[in-house]
Amino acid sequence: MDLSHVDTVFQSYDRGAKLQVINIKFDKIGAKALLDFTMKWQGFKIGLLLQNKFIHVATIASPISGGAMTLAGNYTANQLGDIVKAIEVFKH
Repeated sequence: MDLSHVDTVFQSYDRGAKLQVINIKFDKIGAKALLDFTMKWQGFKIGLLLQNKFIHVATIASPISGGAMTLAGNYTANQLGDIVKAIEVFKH
């Protein structure tokens, strides 16, 4: 799945998890692709690659409907800011 249909991406702080996170919202086409992708690969580990660099790994716990997802991990605020900037390159 590519990131060409990302509508909005931003960094925030999840108080519950006490982690910096990246919030990604897809447009209609991307939301459908995300749902299809997560239904197909539910239970599998997937990786996020940006500019040929491995950024993040996650397990798809359940299908993601609604077109929005959050990535969290052991990253500094600066590292997440760099990831957000890299994702924005692929927007429309």
